[in-house]
Amino acid sequence: VKQLNDLQNIGFKLTDGLIGDTLVLFEHRLKDIGEVLIDAFAFVRGLNSSIILSICLRELLDPDKNLKRHDVLDYILDRIDNPEETAYRTLRSYNIGNPVNFHPRKNGSISSILKYAPIVYEFMLVKFGADSRIATYLMNEITAARIVKAKLHESNRSLVLSSASIETLWQELNTLFNAYYKAGVHFAPQLLFLFKTCLEEAVIACLFEGYLAKLFRYRVGFQSSRVDEIPPLQVTPLSHRKRKTIHEARMEWWHAI
Repeated sequence: VKQLNDLQNIGFKLTDGLIGDTLVLFEHRLKDIGEVLIDAFAFVRGLNSSIILSICLRELLDPDKNLKRHDVLDYILDRIDNPEETAYRTLRSYNIGNPVNFHPRKNGSISSILKYAPIVYEFMLVKFGADSRIATYLMNEITAARIVKAKLHESNRSLVLSSASIETLWQELNTLFNAYYKAGVHFAPQLLFLFKTCLEEAVIACLFEGYLAKLFRYRVGFQSSRVDEIPPLQVTPLSHRKRKTIHEARMEWWHAI
């Protein structure tokens, strides 16, 4: 702390971005020095630890950070009051999960792929659960990206095979979509306009023959496509308030359809 204060006296600024970068730099040692870092950040910035933790989460969830591990997210979320609400607000501040971003008239390129590395989506599903607002919100982005992928593939079938990196992106997206679907994450009704533009039967079937059939208690023999399983994460799930009842979800879709 003294060294940080000395640096500040000669013009050094402990910015939000630097706080996030420091956490990522020391992510392997957070169990040992995490509390010391948080206390030091709070002291130097003259803020309480709750505000510092919120800053940490906001910086870690900045898509530009390109986070590759879940450990640092897990550490911060376990120490935040009301972590689901805080994480949800943070994701919304970055406009993650907004299906309007993937409107087919506006998008149609490789840049429309997910904003985070797959590990972030995998972690959020395990940490908050399939019934959480976090999972539903991220499902918006995953589904929208999956539909854009189907449209790109239909318009340019050579695109998928054009490079190994693109093939990897497609496979990661397929895996995430199926993982969220199989976990029982809700499809939001506002995605319906995107499904109407989808040209891939397997994706459409996940909604109509899978999710909606189950939601409205129709018996349909449907199985989603098989993809690689996501390796289990060593994460302690957070308790959360169930987002909505089956009846509420059913009524939302009834009005949308």
